[in-house]
Amino acid sequence: MQQMKDWLRSGDGPTRLLVCSRSEEYELYKTKLALNGAICLEPLTDAQLQDYLHSLEMGALWDTLQQDTDLLAVVRTPLLLSVSILANEAIDPKQWQQKRTTQARMTYLLDAYVERRLHEVLNSQTYPPGKQPPAQQTRRWLVWLARQLQARSTDEFLIEQLQPDMLVTRRQRWLYRLIFGLIGALIFGLIFGLIFGLIGGLSGGLIGGLSGGQSPIDTVEQFDLSFSRQARKNFLKEFRDKLIFGLILGLILGLIGELIFGLIFGLIFGLILGLILGLIFGLKSDIAIRVEPNQGIWASLKNTGILLALALPIALALRVGLPLLLGNLLDTEAVDSLVAGMVGLVLLASIGNSSLACAQHFALRVVLHRAQAIPWNYARFLNHCTERLLLQRVGGRYRFIHKLVQAHFAAMPLR
Repeated sequence: MQQMKDWLRSGDGPTRLLVCSRSEEYELYKTKLALNGAICLEPLTDAQLQDYLHSLEMGALWDTLQQDTDLLAVVRTPLLLSVSILANEAIDPKQWQQKRTTQARMTYLLDAYVERRLHEVLNSQTYPPGKQPPAQQTRRWLVWLARQLQARSTDEFLIEQLQPDMLVTRRQRWLYRLIFGLIGALIFGLIFGLIFGLIGGLSGGLIGGLSGGQSPIDTVEQFDLSFSRQARKNFLKEFRDKLIFGLILGLILGLIGELIFGLIFGLIFGLILGLILGLIFGLKSDIAIRVEPNQGIWASLKNTGILLALALPIALALRVGLPLLLGNLLDTEAVDSLVAGMVGLVLLASIGNSSLACAQHFALRVVLHRAQAIPWNYARFLNHCTERLLLQRVGGRYRFIHKLVQAHFAAMPLR
């Protein structure tokens, strides 16, 4: 909202602008737009409903709706009126008359709408001809999604917000941990292998994945490279904390072993760890506007490549520079151990968090797909459901066209 306001003030924006928003959502923003006027849409009146339905030659639908005042109040909104119109051909008048309560009639109306949307022949832009998921499979995937949203008391869904607690059976959780553990063994095993040896690194990565796979997935989504005042403040704080940590660790190692070794290790360790983690956590920020599905995971994957590109030159410099710097102070074995440890720590600090999120997300998607809870290409399926007018998409977010539709799917059996 603030960016839109600044854009209008800059003179680069259009001379005329129309903004469409729900009034309750607009009131949540602290920043308001200085517009010339506003139009608030009110619920349709009985006369408007009657005239509109008769203009569509749907007088029978009007006769049906006006028999139930509570249901009539619900369909006064344009969205639910459209649902009623689209479901009209699937409504059996005899079955409708048998429904005695408003809730029973609303359920029947939503059933008719869903069946109509699932089975309608559609010229899809997301699936090639003959490749669209069948109605029963589409219903199952939407039922699972609706239940997840209902359980979290929300109506918006982001693919990158899939979490391990969505796995319901013990077998699914163990399979997720196993896949994540294998990926962790490959990623972190090679890194820790520089410190503890290849076998130890692979074993540690697998054990870590099996034991810690249930932790929430936290995507490292983007970096604030503008170096704003807050970003600089965060960076300096992280740099200071990690530098102090490294020096304290160095003193401890110095008391245990050789003092000069501990001090040098602590100074180098603190400087490098402070620089890298200061950049990662100091400049890290959430994506304010998501315009593509799964944007957070793709951003985390991109960050892994960026950080790895930054970490490799540092690791190479340590590999070459530390032996030259410490060769006269420590024996060859101690220098080699220090170099291996520092290189491993640099790589771990750089790509650990972002690659961890990607590995967790991939393992979770595999298990959920195997459990028939989601399709493999989730974004394509969700876009297909927007074509069928069952979901709405705003940027990278998805929601059911109405909370009543979401609750209706959540109440369906998962079969």
